[in-house]
Amino acid sequence: MNLDVRTKVLLLLFTNYLLLNRLTGIWEWASVSGLALLFLFAGKKRKAIVYSVIFIVLFILDELVMIHTSGKALSFLSMLAIGGRLMLPCFMAGSYLLSTSSVSAMLHALRKWRVPEPVLLTFAVMMRFLPTIKEEYATIRQSLRLRGVFVSGWDIVKRPAAFFEYVTVPLLMSAGRTAQDLTIATLTKAIGSKAPRTAYREPRWRATDWCLCVMLMSVVVVWEWRKWQ
Repeated sequence: MNLDVRTKVLLLLFTNYLLLNRLTGIWEWASVSGLALLFLFAGKKRKAIVYSVIFIVLFILDELVMIHTSGKALSFLSMLAIGGRLMLPCFMAGSYLLSTSSVSAMLHALRKWRVPEPVLLTFAVMMRFLPTIKEEYATIRQSLRLRGVFVSGWDIVKRPAAFFEYVTVPLLMSAGRTAQDLTIATLTKAIGSKAPRTAYREPRWRATDWCLCVMLMSVVVVWEWRKWQ
């Protein structure tokens, strides 16, 4: 099962609504369980398991361990556990959107919502730029190892400031060139053209998209109604 990109964007906005309203209890468990099921239906079994385990660990730390202990360090750890629980659905929804949708599909769906073309150009460059950061970092690390610099992880621990300098400077220089090249490539593909767009597969909402959107809207309406009572 693969939802429409616009449904995934609405799901991401809904998880941010959960974060702002700090929904807990059954709402929290339902949101995490529902997102894990979406990963399973999309064939992302590993992501579903990893996120579920992370949530259970955070829940145990916050509800079962921290309530019986005290101390500054443990209080800080409890704060991280609470923050992680609140932000985890947002990370899950964002990961679901990025891992199950192509850049072209996201651009076409956003164009259906009449998003301005300058915003789409920025989005297209950003989405194609982020994966190159990992590749550039791996290239820099390999170059450092060939020169006998920061060969092991212990060397990084001993001199973190020098490692940050050796990696950041060439990474920023490479990132500037890469961003410029990607912008030119994106403009070459006529993303800034005002001509009508065509698509190999026209995005459309199916029954599953409508059902999920109705469910999300119902949760928002019920929660806002309870706040006014």
